[in-house]
Formats: sequence, C-alpha cells, structure tokens
Amino acid sequence: MRTLGENLGWQVAVFWVAGEETLRCIEVWHRPDAAPDGFAEACRRTGFMRGEGLPGSAWTENRPVWTGDPPRDERFVEEIVSSECRLRGALAFPITGGGGPRGVIELLGSKVLHPDKELLYTVGLIGGGRLGQFADRRRAEEELREAEERLRLATEAGRVGLLDWDVLADERRGSGAMAEIYGYPPGEFNLSDEEFLERVHPDDRARVRSTLDAAVAAGAPHELEFRIVRPAGDIRWVHAKGRVHRDEKGVFARVLGVSLDVTEQKRAEEELDRLHSLEVTARAEAAERNRISRELHDRVAHSMGVAHQSLQLYEALGGKILCGPTASCTRRRRW
Repeated sequence: MRTLGENLGWQVAVFWVAGEETLRCIEVWHRPDAAPDGFAEACRRTGFMRGEGLPGSAWTENRPVWTGDPPRDERFVEEIVSSECRLRGALAFPITGGGGPRGVIELLGSKVLHPDKELLYTVGLIGGGRLGQFADRRRAEEELREAEERLRLATEAGRVGLLDWDVLADERRGSGAMAEIYGYPPGEFNLSDEEFLERVHPDDRARVRSTLDAAVAAGAPHELEFRIVRPAGDIRWVHAKGRVHRDEKGVFARVLGVSLDVTEQKRAEEELDRLHSLEVTARAEAAERNRISRELHDRVAHSMGVAHQSLQLYEALGGKILCGPTASCTRRRRW
C-alpha cells in the first residue's frame, strides 16, 4: 500500500478484501499527519455491501470509480478524513483474479480527481495479475485468522483443550483451556511425551501409553478416558480424542487432539451407580422382608389352624382326651 500510494501521489491507501457479502479492510497506509488518530481502526471496523460507498461501487461495477462519479461515499471513513484532514479526492478500483473481483483498493488525496486515460490504464494494470493473487492470499489469511479466532472462542467457552503434538520433536503445545485442564498456567503446557505421561495416573499410564503408541504406529485416530494427577495433587478425569497426520514424506509427524475435563460427569455417574446400588440393595432387602413376612404369616396361620382344629376336636370329645374312660377326674369346686 505504501509503494502504491507514494508512487501515485496519494495521501491514503486502503485495501478492501471481498467476502461473500461485504468488503472488509485488511490493510491501511497513510502519509504522516494525513489521517487522524484511529483512522486505521475505523477502517477495519467498517464494511461495505455491494454498491455501497465508493469501494462498494467499484466492487459491483468491476471498474474504477471516483468522487463525482455517483454514488458518493458518505460513510464514516470518508467523513472523518474529509472533515479533519481536508482530503477531497477519492479513487477506488477493483482487484481482479480468478474470473471476478477479489477486492478493492481505495486511494484518498487532497485534490478533487478527474482521472485521465493514463491513470485508468495504470490502475487497470495494477488491479490484475499479482495484486489479484496477493488479494486472494490475504483473504485466505484473513479467513484463516477468523476461523482460528472462532475456534478459540468456541473451545474456551466449552472449556475444550486443544493439543498439537510434534511427534518428531517430541514437543506438545496446548491451548489455554488445555493448560487449565492439566493444572498449568496459560502458555506453560508444552510437555514432552514422558512429562505428559508423568501427569497420567499410575493406574492408567500403561493403557494410555500403549493406546498412543498404537495410534502413532498405525496412523489411526484414538479416543480414551483416563485420570490425571495435576501439579497440585488433585485427580481429574480427562476424555481425549486425537488424529495422526503425516508429513510430505508419509511419516507420522503430528498429532492433533482435543481434551475435555469430564470429572464432574464421572462423579455424577459414580453417584448414579451408588444410588442404583442402594436401590437394588433396598429392593433386595424389601423382597427378603416380604419373603420372611409371608413365611411367618404362613407358619402362624398353619399353627393357628392346627390349634383351632385341636380345640374343635377337644370340644367334640368333651374333654375325654385328658380324663379318659378310666381316669379319675376330680371336679373343681367353685369358691
């Protein structure tokens, strides 16, 4: 932008990259004292739809446009420049490549512009070829940066840790969430393979080692749950997933993974198991009590039945069972 602005005699140059719906500023250059403080940030916060303002018109019409060639740009960027820095002229021309506009370069100066054929021919040459490729590359870089920022925000909101393991160098780089999961300050989770395994609970270490070794050897994805012992001594549960990537020679050189602290989930599962066990035990105890109750009931009922039958038989025999035909019974007196 600086080379372009200085060689063509402009005070300000702004590079707008075309997205699906809007133009976004990715680079600003201006001569000293040619733009007010905050101008570059104002440009980066500003977007133009198709046909909106001078840049939007150049994008839509796919040709150079300038002030005096309707529609006139009335957006904040022009207002702040024209009001405070006395910039009156503006030229915008499309950057082409791959069959369509890839962006727009906007130039601002102190004079009202009346473009001639030579200037239009020059900006036509500038807008094609390598500058179009440069616009494509910058747009791809911007989209990658935005995608990385969205990923960072999403993983931090969900407290999902990201891990980049350089297998050949045996170096691990983790995100802030990964450092938090393992109990390290942000930016300090860069453990080697052995240092990482030292953080794994001793009872899970052999299983984790064999799983990771097998994944690297086969180039296969892996997924496992294991316990870690953080530097403070507390034990946490981690659910980890990863995928192995090859380098240009086909060597397994990199592992990208994600981790999630599932300690609370594990505790909830353990509590559910405990409650289920208590429920099963309670049901078994209730069933046993019911069995004993039924058995006692049956025994008592049987005994009562026998007693009742015995009483009926005794009454029917008139007490002969005790006295007998030859027994000598003495009738008790009533006092």
